[in-house]
Amino acid sequence: MYLKAGKKFSCTYDHLKLKFYSSFNALYSRSKSSNSELVSVTLVKSFCLPALLYGIEVTDPSKPVLKMLNNLINRAVYIIFNVSDKDSIADIRYFVGP
Repeated sequence: MYLKAGKKFSCTYDHLKLKFYSSFNALYSRSKSSNSELVSVTLVKSFCLPALLYGIEVTDPSKPVLKMLNNLINRAVYIIFNVSDKDSIADIRYFVGP
């Protein structure tokens, strides 16, 4: 978590976004050869989500920040399962749990 300059105390979470994408891209490039989406989901839950959640558990992020973090996970599901429908992504997230 980095502090943002301004009149009010605030934090920036952009570095978490970069950390999530870099770890996701590294894991996905190696796991897609297994031809199993569940392997990729398990790796995301084991390595990428802790890196993302560790940085926000101490602070109280605002709604736009939570929406940005939620979109990161939706984008990962989109890439792993190759679906673009919002309802399908929501169903996949419900059934596999990320």
